[in-house]
This record gives sequence, C-alpha cells and structure tokens, in this order.
Amino acid sequence: MARDEPLTDADRRPWLERIQDLARRESAAGRNAVVTCSCLKRAYRDAVRGPDVRFVYLAIGRETAAERVGGRKGHFFDEALVASQFAALEPPRRALTLDATRPVDELVDAAIAGLGLARSGNDAGGPAPSPRHP
Repeated sequence: MARDEPLTDADRRPWLERIQDLARRESAAGRNAVVTCSCLKRAYRDAVRGPDVRFVYLAIGRETAAERVGGRKGHFFDEALVASQFAALEPPRRALTLDATRPVDELVDAAIAGLGLARSGNDAGGPAPSPRHP
C-alpha cells in the first residue's frame, strides 16, 4: 500500500491468520480484546471468525472517507486507495454497525455497550499498542 497499490488477498492472509491466533489466545485466557483491521470482504472476516469473535463495522461514506484521508499529511494512504477499498468492500451482515462520523469517544462507548462488555480497569483513555500490519 505504501507503493500506492492495494494489498492482494495473498498479502492479507498472514495478517488475518495472526489476528485469528491472537483472538484465540485472548479467548482461551478469558480476556476480551479489541483488534482493528479492515476486514473488507466476507472471506477476510471468515478467516478471523471464531466462537468469541464479533465484528464492529464503522460505516462511512466514500466521500467522507476520501475527505479524511485527503486531510492527512505525510501518510502513504491516499485518496486513490480509498476507491480501491470501497470497490473491495462487502459490508458485513453480522456486525454491530456504528456511524463512523461520530466522535471516537462515542464510538468506543457504543461499541462497549453494543457488545455487552464492561470497561476494564486498565482504560487509560488511549489505544493499547498493537502489532503493525506487515
């Protein structure tokens, strides 16, 4: 993607497998985890799906997404890649759907409530470190 080329399904496979492994480990340890990625296609969601995996779909219009990306400075992901993402998108049918134009704190609260989770005592108000996409 840094070369302004969309990832292929083969490019995504190892990353999706890592997400599935992480979900299984956290579930086996009795912990909830939030992992973010763009599972644009049903096949991608099927690759990470498990008994304890649920999806939150942040719905946003193409124009709003392009506008947000266009406002980023020095980021490799540009407006041309937005079009490829929407071309590949297969909106999920089995997901908690939230309006991505809402403020982040509202989205977090809505996701926690919608998934029936409780905030952890470790909530410092910011995101936890996550593995980087290869």
